[in-house]
Amino acid sequence: MFAEKVMDKKELEGRDKERRAKTERGILELLDHPFLPTLYATLDSPRWCSLLTEFFSGDDLHVLRERQPGKIEITSQS
Repeated sequence: MFAEKVMDKKELEGRDKERRAKTERGILELLDHPFLPTLYATLDSPRWCSLLTEFFSGDDLHVLRERQPGKIEITSQS
């Protein structure tokens, strides 16, 4: 089972959430861990960006990261 997180780039810009989306993508690109969903693909268009991952029920990565002490930011290498 797969999950696709589709994000509207204009909405991310308008809500100042581009950095959060880039951090999430960077974490999933860099890490291969059993507690994180496997990132299979990223898709970018002029309006949309999306992450195709394995499906896990529960909160998204941002919510889980926000609960961690220190909230270390990881940026994408791409």
